[in-house]
Amino acid sequence: MKRLICIFTLLMIIFLTSCGKDIPPGGTQGTDVSSKAAEPEKVYTVQEVEAAIAEALGDGYYCDTEKNAENIEYTFFADLDFSKLDSYILKVYNDDVLKLDTTAVLNCKEDYVDTAIDKLNFFLAASYRYVKAYPFSVTSLSKVENARLFRHGNTVILVLGGSDLDETASEEEKAEHALDEYKKVDKAVKELYGELPENIADIEGAFKKYYPGESLN
Repeated sequence: MKRLICIFTLLMIIFLTSCGKDIPPGGTQGTDVSSKAAEPEKVYTVQEVEAAIAEALGDGYYCDTEKNAENIEYTFFADLDFSKLDSYILKVYNDDVLKLDTTAVLNCKEDYVDTAIDKLNFFLAASYRYVKAYPFSVTSLSKVENARLFRHGNTVILVLGGSDLDETASEEEKAEHALDEYKKVDKAVKELYGELPENIADIEGAFKKYYPGESLN
């Protein structure tokens, strides 16, 4: 009798062990635990963001001069508080009298994001004012009016750029061309983040704040 009990017990152990092989460690039978947890969102450096924009615009990317806390004097960005930026890249065209092309990617401390957005909108309003006053500038009004200003988390991205048509082009042609160039920027930013942030460029609002009494027209 004892022998039969031992044989029965041994068979039960073998049976249970065999069943256990079908159950993944840490899981339950019939549950697929091989699926990976959602991967965290990739964080891009300011240099990577600027490089993606430059690649998207190709030969129409004119920002060839880098600005920083040491050489920012006498520019519209002179009052940026660089101590509030964890990292940044700020590039302009070497002759900003002729071309106002600018790319700024600012990775801000959380309490400085809104201030940075305000200062970049001031730059756009000042650029619009400049082009209106000095028509010899190669930069068209359409190029300024359609500039991109994005926020993704604590990163603020400004792009005033894209290739310029020659002086024989009509205003309508310049406007259409500017929109086509900015579509390239939109595509590059969307490919980085998986979605296109809202364009928060607000020239009219900045005009009212910094140039009260003046009209956009």
